[in-house]
Amino acid sequence: MLEIIVYTLAGIILYLASDQIVLVIEKKLGKRLQYRSLLFFAIISVLVLITFNVISQYFTPQGAQHSQAKQPYQAAE
Repeated sequence: MLEIIVYTLAGIILYLASDQIVLVIEKKLGKRLQYRSLLFFAIISVLVLITFNVISQYFTPQGAQHSQAKQPYQAAE
């Protein structure tokens, strides 16, 4: 349950942060960007990938990361 709350709060914060970043970029350029939504999507995508990866590592039990040893690929004979 706590994990759901953390992801939800992180999503809200990242949405607001991405919007502020786009506003700062527009203010520095002195005009509203034509492809504002595309820039917003790119910014929030990068932030979400980084943040959610960190959150998932935090909520993963310590032993679970090392218990799955990767097996080398073996072709079918």
